[in-house]
Amino acid sequence: QGFVLRCGKLFFESLSRIPRPDENDGEDVPSIWLVLDEVVDPQNLGALLRSAYFLGQRRIGVLVCSKNSAPPTPVVSAASAGALE
Repeated sequence: QGFVLRCGKLFFESLSRIPRPDENDGEDVPSIWLVLDEVVDPQNLGALLRSAYFLGQRRIGVLVCSKNSAPPTPVVSAASAGALE
């Protein structure tokens, strides 16, 4: 209670720009990829992000379909308990 979090804009990359594991071993490459297909409920998307984050994977790449998927909204952010940020 009494805390405010200010978050920046999320940046999206096209599928062709996603780094391959053998191309780059830098720190900016995610250690795990969460590939989701047609997760339409924002609560479920947030729960998946939260679970992946708290299971020890701090750098997560998320790949979702542009159609039939929940967009990153404040509801997803709240359900992820901060993992979306």
